[in-house]
Amino acid sequence: MVLELVLKFIFLTHIHIICNIEIEKFTDDIEVLVGRKEYERRATLPPEGKSHRVVLMNVDDIINEEKLWYNFRRVFSSENGYQVKVDSQTMEEYKKAALFCVKSPRGPCSYEGWVFTGPLHLPFRPWRRVIFDEIQDLVAEGTESQKNLLQLSRTAKNVWLLSATPFPHGNNSVYANHELLGFCRLRMDVETDYELGHNHPFEIIKRKLYIRSPKHVADTAVTASQKVTSDTIYIDATELEKKFFELEQNDLVSRELFSEEYDSLRQMINHPEASKKLREQINGRDEDYRGGRTGKAVQQLNRTVGRFATVNSFAKRSLEAARARFRTLEYEDIPNSQNDIELVRSSWYLALKIRQVRSQAITANPFALNGSSPSINLEAEEAKAIHQYYCRCPHYGSSSCEADSKARFQTLARGESTPSTVFEGYKAVERIINYFKNEVRPGRKILYQINSREEEDYLECFIKRKESTYKASCTRLETLEAEKLSLQTRIKALEETVKVGNTTKGMSEEEELAARNGSKMAVLIQLLRQIEKTGEKTIVFSYWHDVLSFVQESPH
Repeated sequence: MVLELVLKFIFLTHIHIICNIEIEKFTDDIEVLVGRKEYERRATLPPEGKSHRVVLMNVDDIINEEKLWYNFRRVFSSENGYQVKVDSQTMEEYKKAALFCVKSPRGPCSYEGWVFTGPLHLPFRPWRRVIFDEIQDLVAEGTESQKNLLQLSRTAKNVWLLSATPFPHGNNSVYANHELLGFCRLRMDVETDYELGHNHPFEIIKRKLYIRSPKHVADTAVTASQKVTSDTIYIDATELEKKFFELEQNDLVSRELFSEEYDSLRQMINHPEASKKLREQINGRDEDYRGGRTGKAVQQLNRTVGRFATVNSFAKRSLEAARARFRTLEYEDIPNSQNDIELVRSSWYLALKIRQVRSQAITANPFALNGSSPSINLEAEEAKAIHQYYCRCPHYGSSSCEADSKARFQTLARGESTPSTVFEGYKAVERIINYFKNEVRPGRKILYQINSREEEDYLECFIKRKESTYKASCTRLETLEAEKLSLQTRIKALEETVKVGNTTKGMSEEEELAARNGSKMAVLIQLLRQIEKTGEKTIVFSYWHDVLSFVQESPH
């Protein structure tokens, strides 16, 4: 019996049937097991009527295998846990795993870390072959997953690594991958601006072990057993789609074509509504701050594709959403942010004024402790400074005093139990004076941060925190103003887009189909209708799962 283990990111639903169908295209002598539970149930039994067995395993099942902390030929329940007693034979297996992971030539004594003890790392019989699919996503030097998969490869006679992008992190990827292939402690510099020589170790390893499988090789393997017809259909985008494309293209900053910033553009090539970015502009972002049922409702809307009857109706809704967001920014978010900045700035500057008063008091009496018992009346001087900060009248409470009407002051928040309070209106100045007299009194110290251990003068903490909040508020205002400016341009472009979409007179049946479903979807629907007449079944694949939802709705 031959055992093979394939690691990849998979969903177990229907995977067993699909894998069997694919394997049976080439052979009917391989049994397929999917998932850890099925493997554990069948591990000690031979394949049913087969000579080979393939085990498909989700990588999470591997990463979450049972483990013990190894340290100098002893094992513990966790890094700081209790020691676990095991028999000598089992400890010998753990030592081998440690030796396999360690970089130092001194042996397993120098290894301190996890040893994985589950049935996949210590199988009933050794794996004949372990295949790591999409290896670039699985390993990175120094990570726990690297040690995990390294120990898994120890039990295999052969190791295969599959990837279309094998070295995304240059030298680090080469080192991590080669460790899985058995080249421990072999470091090479392959990040050069010149071609490596024929006798360079990396070039020798590539010639011996690397197999490059271009697309035509895979096509030949498939067509050798199955009749395959390949057709490429070139489709012209509608004018409305071109407008949408130009609109999104104008927002792009990065030149990295495969960065996440370009996801929306690639999705839109299939259909404008397939772009999650555009759906979030209508419904709200998935990371909606409201949370609860409202947040879940937003996320559900963002997962729903095909809500709009036509591409133009989607464009109109995008325009409405952009205008609504613009109004929110202009009349709510930006004014509120400006008010917050003014409130924080005023509170911060007043605290600086109080610090100046207290410094003068200490200067007047250098023998006073932290401003206490000065030669001047500190409380009176602080009250006078607070009053004069808001009003220039002779004294607080006079007939011409406007201090209370002008005063706006925000206290310092100290965790959930003591949120910040805003003093304004009736007797606002009196409350501010009492706040500095009692709460922020001279000499009082508090923790600068909730989880910190060091105490600092309350007034200094107040000043630092307000300064930090002021800078953050200014940054947020700049972001909101930039968004508003961007929306102005976007609204104009969307208005032009909707004008193009409103031109529907004199359209042919194909053009109307494209206007409703998008040019790509229209061609796909026509093909599906033709195939349906023959009684054949169709499987549609797309890189973007959102489009699959749209395809399911469109033919109807």
